[in-house]
Amino acid sequence: MRNSTVLWLILSLFVAANASAAIIDESLQDELYQLSTGDYIEALVTFEHQADIASLNKRLKLERSSLAERNRRVILALQEAATETQPAVVSFLEDLKSQGLVKDYRMFWIANLFTVVATRGGIEAIASRQDLEALYSNFPIETIAPVKADPQNMIESIEIGLERINAPAAWAQGWTGAGRVVMNIDTGVDGYHPALADRFRGDVNGNGLYEESWFDPYDTHWPFPQDGGSHGTHTMGTICGRSPAGDTIGVAIDAQWIAAAAIGVWSPSTPPISALSSYPPLGLRCRRMKTKRQSDPLARLELQRKIVRR
Repeated sequence: MRNSTVLWLILSLFVAANASAAIIDESLQDELYQLSTGDYIEALVTFEHQADIASLNKRLKLERSSLAERNRRVILALQEAATETQPAVVSFLEDLKSQGLVKDYRMFWIANLFTVVATRGGIEAIASRQDLEALYSNFPIETIAPVKADPQNMIESIEIGLERINAPAAWAQGWTGAGRVVMNIDTGVDGYHPALADRFRGDVNGNGLYEESWFDPYDTHWPFPQDGGSHGTHTMGTICGRSPAGDTIGVAIDAQWIAAAAIGVWSPSTPPISALSSYPPLGLRCRRMKTKRQSDPLARLELQRKIVRR
């Protein structure tokens, strides 16, 4: 009887210690089973604690906070969540690194997570922590090719989708995107496309470069907008495309655009999560697809940087 009691206590303590351990996603588990001893694998790891942006958003609405104030407080909340939880994990990862179980890692605050390159033993050690939520494979991002159009059936006026969402009626009231900047993070954008070329924001500070309006984080380092596939040009066309001939395919037809080629042009030296993390300094300069009346002052544009939509 005594032995049974002791065994029950041991099992109870074991279950309690591991009840809140992080979950290893099935996709990562499958890769771990195939991993050779001593080899490394890259994973995304999320923290149990995340900033409560939904509650913050409700408070900001009640306070009728300005867009600049919303931007500031959301960023502070995200950074505070990371500051509170990440130091202990960084020390833990450094210890695993000294043992050869972790090769590299990188912390992020825009969501409270990190990437890690580790052995199977390192992954299992990380998963044992109760302050972490889950571990996932760091999959490369794959795009979906747009449907090929029949040149004989090309629309030369207004796309039917724009009519369905009553875009022409909005344009008639002055909601055309004039004075606004839109953006996408995709495979890139063809900067010479006739439906987009004349509204690329381009060189803002007059230094002959386009870093304020275009970002390529990969080894290609394209200095001017290009598309590594076709998806990014396709989506930018949906956002704001309009050709000189009058073929209206986008919604914000008078808006300027900026872009980043963070998807699809993948290189081993810059995985997608790292590329995307480099983009916010550019992306926070505009509001994506949020148009206003033509009479709104342009000077307010750069102040209206918004993380949480009202």
